[in-house]
Amino acid sequence: MRLRKRVSNHPAVVSLRNKLGIKQYFGQNQEDKTIAQYFGDFKGTLLSIGENDGITYSNALHFILNGWSADLVEPSQVAFSKVSKLHRGNNKVAIHQVAIGEQNGEADFYDSGQLEGLGDTSLVSSLKKDTTTMWTGVNFNKITIKTYDFQTFNTTVARYKTYDFITIDAELMDLTILKQMDLTKLGCKCLIIEHGGEEATKKQMIDHCTKHGLSLAHTTQENFIFTK
Repeated sequence: MRLRKRVSNHPAVVSLRNKLGIKQYFGQNQEDKTIAQYFGDFKGTLLSIGENDGITYSNALHFILNGWSADLVEPSQVAFSKVSKLHRGNNKVAIHQVAIGEQNGEADFYDSGQLEGLGDTSLVSSLKKDTTTMWTGVNFNKITIKTYDFQTFNTTVARYKTYDFITIDAELMDLTILKQMDLTKLGCKCLIIEHGGEEATKKQMIDHCTKHGLSLAHTTQENFIFTK
């Protein structure tokens, strides 16, 4: 099963299936399929924070393959190289090797090794050192990366300034990032975010999204999906 999954996630296979017009979904629990049903034939702009290699558990790739424009954020050098290669030649996609944090500058980043046995990398990487004790058997490499608070990233780094769809998967940084976002000003119609399972965190995420006119539409073990 893992070998089959690894083959199906190979960029060449993804590209071929796309050329054949086969619908493909990549989310951990096919959250992207749920979101695709919400948007229908609409093509807009998305922001993915923590896009990883661009395929493994991606909530964004389905939409990019179907003509969406995107800003993709991925601080890990290995994962950044993979996602850059995947979208090479697509002028609708901008990829940024930075992290979204609480301030501008540089920070320690704990870059994780393989997690799922699928040739994956950096799936549980984080700015937070605590993540290194949460995953048994996963190796972490501490590196220094460039960081921006969200406002600076949005105004000076990002190609696009508003987003119909936002996906956040940043390992213990998700709420910190979300609270910096004016979802109304960003034009967000749909947001998926890793909630981490803690009730206090979940409540703050729901409260922030509700304040901006987004309602909780779907919940999985890992994620919340909010829609207008």
